[in-house]
Amino acid sequence: MSVFDQQLSSTTGCFGFGYSSEDPDYVSLTQQMNRRQDTTLSREDEKKKKEVDDLLSDAMNELTFEERQRQQEVLHGVDEKIAEEATFIHSTLHELDNHLVRIKRGSAYEMAERMDAAYVSAWPFRVMFLRSNQYDTRATADQLLRFFEVKKKLFGAEKMVKDITLEDLNEDDRTSLSSGWLQLLGKDRSNRVVCCQFPGHRTFKDLRNELRAKFYFMMTLLKNKETQLRGVVHVLYAIEEFKDRTNGMGFVENVQVALAIPVHNASVHLCSSDVGQYATCYMAVKVMPAKLRSRLKVHFGSHLECQYRLSTYGISMQLHSSGQMMNMDHRKQLFPQAMPVTSIGSQSSSLITQPSANDVIYTGAGKSNNAGNQHLRTLVLKYSPAYDAGNNETKRNGINAIIDEIERNGGRFLQYANEEESVWGPVPKEEVRLKIAQMFRNRRRRR
Repeated sequence: MSVFDQQLSSTTGCFGFGYSSEDPDYVSLTQQMNRRQDTTLSREDEKKKKEVDDLLSDAMNELTFEERQRQQEVLHGVDEKIAEEATFIHSTLHELDNHLVRIKRGSAYEMAERMDAAYVSAWPFRVMFLRSNQYDTRATADQLLRFFEVKKKLFGAEKMVKDITLEDLNEDDRTSLSSGWLQLLGKDRSNRVVCCQFPGHRTFKDLRNELRAKFYFMMTLLKNKETQLRGVVHVLYAIEEFKDRTNGMGFVENVQVALAIPVHNASVHLCSSDVGQYATCYMAVKVMPAKLRSRLKVHFGSHLECQYRLSTYGISMQLHSSGQMMNMDHRKQLFPQAMPVTSIGSQSSSLITQPSANDVIYTGAGKSNNAGNQHLRTLVLKYSPAYDAGNNETKRNGINAIIDEIERNGGRFLQYANEEESVWGPVPKEEVRLKIAQMFRNRRRRR
């Protein structure tokens, strides 16, 4: 019996695809998930691989040229945001109200509305759902009903009209949260949040622990307006020790929670070292909507191979080829026990668990090859002639221009706040100026 006390014979998957428990492909999938890991493709695996490749190819062919261009722009993070003009938002909110009036009767949404209409109808709350569905009002109305149904079942009716905080999680929920199975990898090169699932680190006494932790994690992440607008890049990393050890336990329930969360899925990357997982990929890809399917990438190989392929999309895993996180035990890096993530969705957060590609990072261990550091070195080279020939005011202006350029590009200046657990914090602005001035002096001495 589901932890939601209901049996689903058909549902939609966590990235917008569905399956039926009576589907022959699903039965075959369940059997094949139990196969031992191998290093070569069997004839059956070769067939599944070709079918996956064909499905991905067909997804592109089903789209018009303009749609293909649009989906590729979303995949690579170069798409244009929807213009949120006041008249447009007012119109879509009115249309959303009309849809809700028609479908809300007897729902958990209607119960929440009676409890606190101001919470349910708040402009920022509803717009978050509209952004998730790219302003499709019918889809938004459906998701709002799912959201309150799931929230009620996970946390009880009394918490339907309040934001879930860390205090609403019990000790077992927090243990699941800190296990590292779900965490942030910073941002990609387009400055979009990267959310990664490591199935091998799933830890829970009861499945509800994992589901409540997931709900809290994702809703905290969505407190950031930019995340709502740009969407989230998803990585499912099931390579070697990160492969799921529970045989997919709780898949249906995780699907229900994922469907309720108002997050726009910008792209999906499935990474595996097990050739048998092609059966899983086939089942997922087979029923994906064409648009999302065109934003799905399947990466098969070792840690090193998959890290490289992810890096071409601006996603940094910070893993050695052995699978260990760089410079520390990977379990601490995956999700620090101090849980700075409790405020990571907020723009006021000062602690970061993973720098983005655009950040300038100071590790105290020599030159960093992070893209942000390389950009900083390029800017110092560019401004060197004016800096060397200028007076103090010219030098200050040059340094400030460099800082402004890094920040316009989405970068931050970071240093370890807690090196043991890989927690980062901002470098004070005046210290940044001194560091850049030292870079100019060092370059002049080397000439």
